[in-house]
Amino acid sequence: MSSYTVATSNNTIGTPEGTQPTTTWHHVLSFNPSSNNYLRTLKKGALVFAEANFELRQPDPNAEPDSPEGQRQIFLRHG
Repeated sequence: MSSYTVATSNNTIGTPEGTQPTTTWHHVLSFNPSSNNYLRTLKKGALVFAEANFELRQPDPNAEPDSPEGQRQIFLRHG
């Protein structure tokens, strides 16, 4: 297993002057040895296309709101 982080840019309309891009960071788990070897060769900032399954987990009502368990989480799994 390997893991990597992918950033996506989302253009949202914010003000009358134009759009305000936002960045979302995604932590991806990969279980494919050949993909993992290739991922190790990429330099930080490389443009990638990641196709992955996702799992959405709702917040644990008993967890602290500022903890990861107290927030909604999306898990990405790159096969």
